[in-house]
Amino acid sequence: SKGITYRISSRCVKCGTCAAGCPERCIIGLPNGYVIGNRCVSCGTCYNNCPVGAVQELEMATRKCYSKRVIYSDKYLQLRC
Repeated sequence: SKGITYRISSRCVKCGTCAAGCPERCIIGLPNGYVIGNRCVSCGTCYNNCPVGAVQELEMATRKCYSKRVIYSDKYLQLRC
């Protein structure tokens, strides 16, 4: 882990490029978009491959952990672990 984590923003166009390229298979497709699961190793493949720049970098310190559930908001769609 590089001290960076990733999340998929509402800019996601649901193309599936992130999920198809994830070496850990931790990106989950949902009806409203894709979310990054808790097995993420912060390799950056999703960030580098997203054709629309929907995957965003976060500092690890800003990531909050909750019980496993999907959080929806107008800005971000992500799985918090």
